[in-house]
Amino acid sequence: MKELLHFSATWCQPCKQMQPVLDKFLAENPDIVYTKYDADTNVSTFQDYEITGVPAFVIKIDGEADRYHKGIATLEKLTELTK
Repeated sequence: MKELLHFSATWCQPCKQMQPVLDKFLAENPDIVYTKYDADTNVSTFQDYEITGVPAFVIKIDGEADRYHKGIATLEKLTELTK
């Protein structure tokens, strides 16, 4: 099973810019489990994954954190990360 963990914040402009890309990616990849974490309400989860900036993404494969990406990601980058 593949999971995409999205670390974001409501005040983050690059995070807001990512939403259309994420919407398209998720529509094209319905088998990927998606979870979004907000910096202001999920502090412990950010600490668990050592996330220091947003936007950030963690790809988990079969329950294990496998790949990380910090910053804005294109549709192609998200696809590459989840292969």
